[in-house]
Amino acid sequence: IDPKFILHGGHQTLQGVATTGLGKLVVSEPEYGSAQRAILMNSPSDVKYIRITDFGDDGIPPDHEFVTAEVIENRYLLQEHDVLFARSGATAGKTFIYTKDIGPAIFAGYCIRFRFDPKKISPWYAYFYTKTPRYAAWVRSMQRPAGQPNINKEEFKSFAIPIVTPTLQGTLVENLQAARNTRDAKLSEADRLLTGIDDLVLAELNLPKPTTDDRLSYAVRLDSIKTRLNAEYYHPERVLSVRVMEQATGKLEAARLDGIADFIRDIVKVPEDDPYLGLA
Repeated sequence: IDPKFILHGGHQTLQGVATTGLGKLVVSEPEYGSAQRAILMNSPSDVKYIRITDFGDDGIPPDHEFVTAEVIENRYLLQEHDVLFARSGATAGKTFIYTKDIGPAIFAGYCIRFRFDPKKISPWYAYFYTKTPRYAAWVRSMQRPAGQPNINKEEFKSFAIPIVTPTLQGTLVENLQAARNTRDAKLSEADRLLTGIDDLVLAELNLPKPTTDDRLSYAVRLDSIKTRLNAEYYHPERVLSVRVMEQATGKLEAARLDGIADFIRDIVKVPEDDPYLGLA
């Protein structure tokens, strides 16, 4: 009897497809992680300590800085394709699948480890299914808003996942991994383009690159302070950038922003059928 559970559809079951609770698809009882204190790593070869803050909805970010644990307990060592469920905090319900390329690692107490039986279900299939809207709705229905949202082990074990043939599971996983690789490649290309955007804009406008100035302190004549008493406004690097623009006045047409844009200062009520501002 929980309105939140009903509101988000936690009571709903899938029709026309066989489902099984996650707890029946594992080779061992799911378990909570280590309670050891996290400390800095002394060497890249140290055992990593995977916490809920280390991974997002799409795994661990590139160039992530790991920590290790004060005491490494072997019972918490991760094995290939172990799936971790975040059980507490604002991101309760998010998941992570471990692969050996990360290196030796244990997992922390705010995670629950599920070691799926590959004879019953593909771990990758189970992991990818936790990225679906249905799983997200289930998580919202199960979270208890106590001190912080949380979902316990028994509740995760009860989540019903559709069971399809191993062949179909493999096809779905293969397609999803291909799509993710394509997306990652496009994001990498976008990052590369954005990294060089400053040089690109300057080249297109035929402007020289401003000289950088990393001084932490600098002096400004009092009679040059005309309109603003703001240290950042008079930073040498900003002054040099403005000077470059002024020198290009004869080459480029320039205008004040308020001369080319209308500033809407009214308070606008957001339409219920269109929650995006600026589209009306």
